[in-house]
Amino acid sequence: MKSAGHLPDTRCPERRSPDEDDSGALVLADESNGKLDGIGRADAPSSWKHTRGLEPDIDLTWHHVIPLRCLTTVWNGLVEGEHWSTAERFLHVAGADNASHLVEEMKAGRIGGEERDVLHEHVTWQGWNIVEGPGGLCRSDDPGDQYERFHWTSLSGNQRATLMAVSAIYSEMGPLHRQLDRAEPRKISSQQAKSLSDSLSTNRLALRKKAPIPFSEGMWDKLDPGRAGKRKPRYRKKAF
Repeated sequence: MKSAGHLPDTRCPERRSPDEDDSGALVLADESNGKLDGIGRADAPSSWKHTRGLEPDIDLTWHHVIPLRCLTTVWNGLVEGEHWSTAERFLHVAGADNASHLVEEMKAGRIGGEERDVLHEHVTWQGWNIVEGPGGLCRSDDPGDQYERFHWTSLSGNQRATLMAVSAIYSEMGPLHRQLDRAEPRKISSQQAKSLSDSLSTNRLALRKKAPIPFSEGMWDKLDPGRAGKRKPRYRKKAF
């Protein structure tokens, strides 16, 4: 299989909902304090381009490593608990150049317009948290809201370091997500927020401004090779 081009919509199931616009794209409702309300998501960054020139052609998509639901649930927990320093650090690691300003606008309850879109993009689409891979009928094992642990022997040392750093972040966010899903009211303690902030700080250099990991066939088991012009190949994630 030959590939040309570089860079790694996400694996979330396609569905209509009150948060879906007329074009079929999922969108997030928002609150002026920066909390994300709704089950949708912002569009993936327009600068990301899928790998081209694959033979046979594959339907490619953007897979979240840390699930979207985990990201938004923990983010909302930080906002509700007013853990602003951790929220700012998360936005910075996610790639925001104006993280401090965004947090000040959140605290003042005036996030809206373009700033709202920037905030949503950074909370839901971090390049370091995305792996490009088969989607739709080309993948047999979509994980839904589960953490994606990818086989990385085919990846570069830099890409492996990125996934290791993402795993470290998830070791903090995963338990918070499970806690917030069952707790009422949903609260993150100051100590938990600090622990997440420390992990973000420790892994900042391995994550900030990283692009998605582009499609690598070595990360996948091919169940059906497909046939050019007739049938697309089908994959599942390579087991450890």
